[in-house]
Amino acid sequence: MRNPARQLSDFAPQSTAHVLDHAMPATVTAPLRKAVLSVVKLAVISVDARATRRVAGFQAYERLFSVWHALHLPLIFVLIVPGLVHMIAVNIC
Repeated sequence: MRNPARQLSDFAPQSTAHVLDHAMPATVTAPLRKAVLSVVKLAVISVDARATRRVAGFQAYERLFSVWHALHLPLIFVLIVPGLVHMIAVNIC
């Protein structure tokens, strides 16, 4: 599966140029069009960076959760064995 942030940045160059072509009147000068396009590209890069940070933060929690499983699965068996011993001892006596 592809990174959603990468998908956004792959799509953004075509979409920003397309939006600018249709949103700006033809009377807008080339330098102004270029300046607006650079601002829009910076905004897209900012969104891309924010999404990348969110994904990185999620990956840290995912690693923490896997460590939690590695610790707690043996503890389940450590609790099951004494529980079974207790049930057998109570029912025998």
